[in-house]
Amino acid sequence: MRQQAQTSGRNRIALLWGFAEATLFFIVPDVWLSYLARRDLKPGLLACVYALIGAISGGLMMYYWGYENQAAAVTAVTKVPAIDSSMVGTASGHIDREGVFALFRGAYGGIPYKVYAVQSYGNEIGTFPFLIVSVLSRLSRFVIVACLFHFGLKFVARMGIKWNPVIPLAVVWVLFYSFYFMVI
Repeated sequence: MRQQAQTSGRNRIALLWGFAEATLFFIVPDVWLSYLARRDLKPGLLACVYALIGAISGGLMMYYWGYENQAAAVTAVTKVPAIDSSMVGTASGHIDREGVFALFRGAYGGIPYKVYAVQSYGNEIGTFPFLIVSVLSRLSRFVIVACLFHFGLKFVARMGIKWNPVIPLAVVWVLFYSFYFMVI
């Protein structure tokens, strides 16, 4: 019973984090997903599904906010740390050139999903294509990150290095965000 409650709590965090990051929070749920997958991949992958549900819910909210009042949605998004008007312009150019598939750039290229979401309806990307490509792009990244951390930490452990797996996770994410906030 206790383990079920822990699993439920972990998945709730993943769901809420996915939603928050898709809207106006700036730390990706991948941080939590990599933590959950560090020792056992199964809880990390299950949490990926919950993070996806949260991300898609938040993404759809941003998509429709962009439809209702794109200027206000873009203004709000540019108040999120590390997002500025040039990033919004870059994402808009990606959408102009690549259509809905520009969402994959957001998943792997450093421009947050929320930036693409608020501009998608205004750039004539329908709800269904937005939803399908959002699911594919978000879930693929979540799963790849969980697997990379899980198998990377297993590899390091096989080399005989004994440490708490939270330490390399923390180091990787601190370095990632240090780079992201300085370069992006």
